[in-house]
Amino acid sequence: MASLFNFNPLFKAKGKLLNILITIASTCGFILFGYDNALFSGLIICPWFLRTFHNPNANLLGTISATYKLGGFAGAVIAFFIGQPLGRRKTVLTGIAITAIGAIPFAAATNIAQLTAGRTVCGVGVGIMSSTLLCGATLGLFLAQWINYGFYDVETRVAYAFPVAFQAVFLLTSTVLILGLPESPRWLAKQDRTEEALEVLTRLAGEEKARERLASIMEVNELEKDTHRSKFQALFTNGPTQNFRRLCLACGVMTMHQLTGVNSVTYYLPRLVTEILGASRKEALWISGLSSVETPIANLISLLTVDKVGRKPYLFWRSVGQGAAFMVVAALLRDHTRWGWTQGLWNCHDRDVVPVLLDECAVLVGTVMGVLKCSLSKFFMMVKITPVAIANIYYKFYIILAVFNVCSAVVIWFFYPETARLSLEEMDLMFAQKYGNVEVDKIEKIQLEHVERAHVQTDGK
Repeated sequence: MASLFNFNPLFKAKGKLLNILITIASTCGFILFGYDNALFSGLIICPWFLRTFHNPNANLLGTISATYKLGGFAGAVIAFFIGQPLGRRKTVLTGIAITAIGAIPFAAATNIAQLTAGRTVCGVGVGIMSSTLLCGATLGLFLAQWINYGFYDVETRVAYAFPVAFQAVFLLTSTVLILGLPESPRWLAKQDRTEEALEVLTRLAGEEKARERLASIMEVNELEKDTHRSKFQALFTNGPTQNFRRLCLACGVMTMHQLTGVNSVTYYLPRLVTEILGASRKEALWISGLSSVETPIANLISLLTVDKVGRKPYLFWRSVGQGAAFMVVAALLRDHTRWGWTQGLWNCHDRDVVPVLLDECAVLVGTVMGVLKCSLSKFFMMVKITPVAIANIYYKFYIILAVFNVCSAVVIWFFYPETARLSLEEMDLMFAQKYGNVEVDKIEKIQLEHVERAHVQTDGK
């Protein structure tokens, strides 16, 4: 494989530069997830969109919006099946290709069928990508809202087509980077390509740390192989590394993330502001843009402090805080108070910190992220019902969201372990020791064997 990409100068990157390039490639993939989440919120108040698609009612609008999430669900399932055979690089490139295909009818749509088909296919591609790459969604949200705002006074097709076509920037950047970056060392180790895994780890962290990291990876692989004969057995059986328990925890986080209402705000804020407050299109897009500024700031703070504070305190108090914010929104909507509506929504995006826990508690086997993304079905439900619920029960919908937030806080507090400052391999061992009844002596023995094996392989090479 290396010989195929020697022409790419990125293929020789190592150390800090390689880590930066991998981060950028991963960010591009998940930026697209956040971008497409927020993109449609500005398009549905675009005059060209309303004229061309005949001002869809609440039910039809909810369906059109939610087809993207339905496609994402399908993409995640596909990623589950192809991720292990293909590896991360080829899986992501597959998602990029599918997203590019879907973006064509999405941008060129002139009727509901074309629009729905384009959004669904885009969702499939992004679902595959976001099952493999896990950072940058809030940046995508920020870009989508402000690109929409940039066209606030444009009423032609450009205001619709340009934001949709802008996805190509992320797709092209991610493609160029991924073609020049190495495969995941964890995937290589699972394929018994330990020499290649060691080479990648050496490029990332240096020879000494590479040996230790490879030993940890091989140790976890050994624990998984002890009791599981297939990927499905690994997912739905606890075993030493408590796979099924962790699958439930991760799916629970994704489900709570949606039931607490974050996408009810992300998808419909401009429309709600125009319909409920009578704001102009420019004002609605401006308010949405400001809300997207708060989101990455909140995520940056949590990113810098989460290992010190811990995952559970953030998850717990953000659920409590957002529940209180939704209660304020419900009360002010009932009284038709303009100021309260906008300020109450201001804090609703704080819940975006929830996915911070996902990567830490969800790594069960090589492609488990595909199954975890089955929680995208909840994405579909919330995006679908939001306009219908607001049209029928109005402020009471936000009382329901407040209750969901309080319930999430309770579940997090009593059922979720703290995973701060643990690597993926250390987390496997933590679950094995705490819940899997695996003796410490056995784990230490496996560790010693793999450290010695890694040294032998390096010396032999």
